[in-house]
Amino acid sequence: MQEIVQIENNEVMTTSRQIAEVFGKRHTDVLETIRKKIEKINELEESGDIRSPKFVETTYINSQNKEHVEYKLNKDAVVLVVMNYQTKEALKFQLKYIDQFNFMEEQMKQQAQLFFDPQTLEQQIKLEELAISRMRAETAKSGEARRWIKMSDDKERITKAVAPKVISKLLNVPEQLLLEF
Repeated sequence: MQEIVQIENNEVMTTSRQIAEVFGKRHTDVLETIRKKIEKINELEESGDIRSPKFVETTYINSQNKEHVEYKLNKDAVVLVVMNYQTKEALKFQLKYIDQFNFMEEQMKQQAQLFFDPQTLEQQIKLEELAISRMRAETAKSGEARRWIKMSDDKERITKAVAPKVISKLLNVPEQLLLEF
């Protein structure tokens, strides 16, 4: 099946020309429908109660090397434009549009999940390196505390004061909890 939707700037989009082609409409008729929808939406937006679908006016060069207007539309905009088309073919393609939009959105979600879920080898390595760095920092802190205790004259008092801090850091337990024992 010809791709009728694409991902642009992390959003699933299609064009007014693709809508015209798929639904067997003249592009000028699709443009007129879009302009009417935009006008009605702008009237509603004045009340501030509405979230607008995305209609982006742009241009393309046709086969005669002439520049023409087209619109790029997100899923909500497509639904508004084509929901009134009533033919059997239109219904078939409406369902295809829905399938492709849903498929592309699912793909984007999965890619985002992969980014945050450390499943790739590179991500696992980075997480392990971060954990090792944290362990080294904690080891350095406890080593510094031991050196400080060795240099002190009153080792018992310093040990009692420092031990809860060091143990709470090493065990990741609140210091207050250790002092209660």
